[in-house]
Amino acid sequence: MSGKLRFRFMSLATLALVAQFAAAEPLRVRVTGLRSDDGTVHVALFDSEQAFADRKPLREADVPIKDGEAKWVADDLPPGRYAIRAYHDENGNRSLDRTGIGIPDEPVGYSNNARSKFGPPRYDDIAFSNEGGSDEVVIRTERVVSPGGQFGAGFAVVYSESPYKGADSYQVWPFPSLTYFGKRFFIFGPRMGYILGGTDPWTLSAIGQVRFRALDPEDSDFLEGMDKRDPTFEAGLRLRWNGPKRIDVSVSASTDVLDQHNGQDFSFDINRGFRFEQWMISPSFQLLWQSRNLSQYYYGVSSKEARPDRPEYDPGATWTYGPGVSVTCQALDPWTIIASVGLEFLGPGITDSPVVDQHTLVRGFFGISRQFGGPKGP
Repeated sequence: MSGKLRFRFMSLATLALVAQFAAAEPLRVRVTGLRSDDGTVHVALFDSEQAFADRKPLREADVPIKDGEAKWVADDLPPGRYAIRAYHDENGNRSLDRTGIGIPDEPVGYSNNARSKFGPPRYDDIAFSNEGGSDEVVIRTERVVSPGGQFGAGFAVVYSESPYKGADSYQVWPFPSLTYFGKRFFIFGPRMGYILGGTDPWTLSAIGQVRFRALDPEDSDFLEGMDKRDPTFEAGLRLRWNGPKRIDVSVSASTDVLDQHNGQDFSFDINRGFRFEQWMISPSFQLLWQSRNLSQYYYGVSSKEARPDRPEYDPGATWTYGPGVSVTCQALDPWTIIASVGLEFLGPGITDSPVVDQHTLVRGFFGISRQFGGPKGP
């Protein structure tokens, strides 16, 4: 390259660099709706939909609060398309506290003041064009759930195919559907829990849930002479990771607290939510390990129950696994409809039982309830 061409190239590069810095101007952000000056406001600036989904902000800061407002300036920000999330870190733990089902438990706001009933708003709803100038982005934070919690009451039914030989092909359990999502305590149909601790995106909760499986010897001639197996209530711990892109992963351990089977189970669950306006569709997968006592109670045959066509059987510890999908609809606000269906593949320790004649079960849930006390915003 000749000296003259090199000079021209360097001049153009210098002009482009100068133009870029000349175009870069500060972005001013003001966060309102803060109930107190305690703690700080965490502001995160995203420059793409992927960065927002992965929770990887271009810039972020913890901003002090004065007179119920927090102000932040992002200097030297080139013109472009951006999005902002802000939350009031009331307890100063540098984390967005959440309820046991992953709902933010501290006031949250987004650019364009976008709101959503199913997790964070879409990137397109919160993105804005920053062309420089003196315009100010104003974000109002709100609690997703009101301070008194969110209540719901309605009706629900649990459905499951029966694995037992000669029994009715399905089992149905109707029950009142009660829901409550508070600061730490939550009830969701046959499940409940209490948050013990954690920092975003992790939460550790004490949990309890109904195990609906049952065996009634009156259901078939083949089961006659068997002891009745009843549903029970199990309690334990759950560690949950509320990941990006509405991915939730949890591991839990439970034990029988009503002395029915006196066993334990360990489960691994993963689900991914997809939002479509007032609908949320969530595919899921569960892997479940069941202790020997639990498996013996529901699938074993004791010596006193044995007969020539039903030999004594001890399944030992067993596994089940399977996919599922749930659908949540809030188009009839304040009514919420939840439905789910799944497959349960029974492991060999179960399918080898003389009282079991199924390898795969279909299970489902349907509930409708009226909501009170939040969440706020459309």
